[in-house]
Amino acid sequence: MHWVLLRQDENGVRYEIARSPWRSQLEWLAEQYNKEPRHKQLWFVESLPPVTPAATSADR
Repeated sequence: MHWVLLRQDENGVRYEIARSPWRSQLEWLAEQYNKEPRHKQLWFVESLPPVTPAATSADR
């Protein structure tokens, strides 16, 4: 499973900042950014859904 670090701005718009197989690494980054008083954004981590291979013409 992979994880993604997201930033949500004051208008509710989300931006993907980083991806990693290590949730703890991204959780630490989110915590550091959320501590910073000059940041008005919300930083958080979510899991990415598993990727399923697309069907190809060879599969048909």
